[in-house]
Amino acid sequence: MHNHKLSLHLYRPILYMTLIGSFSAIAAEQSAMATDKEAVDSSLAIETILVTATKRKISLNDTSLAISAYNSKMMDDLGISTGADYLNLTPSLSYNSNPARIFIRGVGLQDNQPGVDSGVALYVDGIYSNNALDINRSSFDTQRIEIVRGPQGTLFGRNATGGAVSIVTKRPTEKTESTFRMGLGNFNTQKFNFATSGSLSDEMRYRASIGTESRDGYINNLGGPDLDSMDAENWNVGIEYDFSDNIQLFTRAYGSRANHISAGDLGYQLSPYYSQANITALSGSPAGVVVGTGEGDPNISFLYANLQDGYTTINPSVNDPRTVDLNSVPIRDTETLGFVVDLTWNIGATTLRYIGGYEDAEVDVEGEDLDRTSRLFDIDTDGKTGGQLEISLLDTGERTSHELQLLSNNDGPLNWVLGAYYYKEDRQLAYWQRDVASANLDSYGDNANPSAETLGIINFKPRTLYYQYGDLDAESYAFFADLAYNINDQWSLKGGLRYSYDEKVGQEEQFIATDSGNRFNGAFGPGGHVFANNDLRTLTDNWEDVSGRLVLEYTPDEDTLMYANISTGYKPGGMLLGGFIEAAGIDPIFDKETLINYELGYKVSIDDRWQINTAAFFSDYNDMQVKTTVLNPVTLSNIDAAFNAEKSEIYGLEIESTYLVSENLRVMASYSYNHSEFVKTDNYVNTYFGRADDGPVSIEGNSLLQTPKNKLSLRADYTLYSSIGDLRFAGQFAFVDEQEFRIFNESQVRTDSYENIDLFLTWTQPENQSFWVQFYLKNAGDNDSVTTKSAERKHIVQGAANTPRSFGVTVNYGF
Repeated sequence: MHNHKLSLHLYRPILYMTLIGSFSAIAAEQSAMATDKEAVDSSLAIETILVTATKRKISLNDTSLAISAYNSKMMDDLGISTGADYLNLTPSLSYNSNPARIFIRGVGLQDNQPGVDSGVALYVDGIYSNNALDINRSSFDTQRIEIVRGPQGTLFGRNATGGAVSIVTKRPTEKTESTFRMGLGNFNTQKFNFATSGSLSDEMRYRASIGTESRDGYINNLGGPDLDSMDAENWNVGIEYDFSDNIQLFTRAYGSRANHISAGDLGYQLSPYYSQANITALSGSPAGVVVGTGEGDPNISFLYANLQDGYTTINPSVNDPRTVDLNSVPIRDTETLGFVVDLTWNIGATTLRYIGGYEDAEVDVEGEDLDRTSRLFDIDTDGKTGGQLEISLLDTGERTSHELQLLSNNDGPLNWVLGAYYYKEDRQLAYWQRDVASANLDSYGDNANPSAETLGIINFKPRTLYYQYGDLDAESYAFFADLAYNINDQWSLKGGLRYSYDEKVGQEEQFIATDSGNRFNGAFGPGGHVFANNDLRTLTDNWEDVSGRLVLEYTPDEDTLMYANISTGYKPGGMLLGGFIEAAGIDPIFDKETLINYELGYKVSIDDRWQINTAAFFSDYNDMQVKTTVLNPVTLSNIDAAFNAEKSEIYGLEIESTYLVSENLRVMASYSYNHSEFVKTDNYVNTYFGRADDGPVSIEGNSLLQTPKNKLSLRADYTLYSSIGDLRFAGQFAFVDEQEFRIFNESQVRTDSYENIDLFLTWTQPENQSFWVQFYLKNAGDNDSVTTKSAERKHIVQGAANTPRSFGVTVNYGF
């Protein structure tokens, strides 16, 4: 049976490539049958998309990069509205919103704490963003999104180990125009957007927009309000000003606010509840029992916050990942405010460009149910009652970015880009576990305890059982140069280097309080406070690196591009703040990681109607930053730790194809195959799922996180043209293979493969292409696939399901 399963994995890539080939062959046959319409077909051509991944505007198909790009019209046509849509359509891309993380070719974000960076760089109008949720931007305010695969250490710099995502917002227009968009759907979905743009004078243009979005929760909650709802607002104001024919300024101010019930930063509990009837003291942790099974397990700790004494209710999420039973829900408030400045000065044979920006963001979460049940009281063996265990979180941050570019403008064989870059980030993350109804955990605001005076922030959160705080100050400097030399009409050579220096200063605080009124232990009685591991300290370190790229291009004709490149990526080291993991003998500071990528690419356009882009790659991943857990000897609980895995590798194949079969029919397909594995690492202790007694185990040969081996996307749309409007029917299918979410590759924390089908019907007015109505049906089969998982403490599996079947209508009217 095992060998048969292996053979399926071996043949699956061949099967998917055969599907793409068959899909294209059918389309080619249809095209042959339509040869009588040569006069019409000769005018057909795939739309040219300009991208700026190389700091210059150039056609996507003339770029020697593995890149997918979606302009505003494509986003509307393809029904793209969330990061999950890019996941379904884009080769080698993975995305999750619980927690928000982007992965490309096996490289991404391992942890969302301050001090840990993503391996995929995300930029909005040239400004670096550490918020993966920015990929969820609507087409209403977005001009283009570029997803570049493979390390981009030269031009994008730090944290582009796996690739980069660049979002370009819409600019002001000279002609006065306005657009209104409305969307209505199930789950009481309501979306409204309005934008106006035009000229204020011969030199000045503007664009202003506002938007709102609201809907009910996707996750059915038996014990209270439904989870994963939405209530958000945003605004943008952009100004373009021509100081002269050679100097142009663009500036954009923006803001957003959201208040909704989230699904939890790590999702919700998917595994069974546990009961623990005999916990009496800190040192005595007898076997717990899995509710509904009677199965004992000696590895269950008293520090489980959801171990109810005698609690016999079955967790509904075990059988239905879209149903929970919680009496307290996470209320998530977010606010963002920022601005961007883009100044361009054409100086004869060169262009000087400055891009700068600032953003202030805050995320405030209150009321997440720590015991993950709807129970109201916690009753221990002594009959004492506690209250409601909840989680609070406050994540605040400021980011400042400055980049100066000098670009050549000549028509000769040599062109170049020189640049300097500076980035600064200040971020604070505070985390509380509280018993909000405890009679014994007094408010610390009275400064009754000396430690409480030191930890001033705790005054805002009374009745705290556990608290940790991390404060990060990060600075980054870089200098880069990139050259392109046309050897002749067919051959060109490109290369670049970038020097990066990063410094991080982190401060962390932590304390633990105990209360005899609940199950944690009996050491804390009414009228007194007992703190454990109270501390305050500062960590600091710095890293530097030289990254680069070398590309050889061959263009035998104007429709074909072949290239070979070697590129490197770099992500600075970091630190885990708030956990005080030295208690477990672990250094909280981890080293930088680097990646060398070898890639062959082939792009061809056949009669301007059939575009095929392919890339084959091999990545040598060194000192990959990995997250695991270790046992804290003070609290006897698991705490996060980060290490550097000495050597890993990823290799694969990516194919994207678009074919205009006829004036009416278009077909699109994409496929990616990724093989990833740890090659040389230390051994680590798996403290989950009863495996701690196994001691250090090898992870060599295990797959990297969030790297589906196979991904397939197929789409076809057919348009009927008439004088009363154009009617387009579209359907798209996506397959995403299973994914690992822990370095030990346990089956409990592995998501299954899933399929998704979306259907669209769009009417467009011929005389006004900005007047259209689209009916959509997403996840038509209503597959309830779990798309993200994580392990909590020793046995709890958390996660979240994909979006359920959704349907509705969107009306867009421009005037």
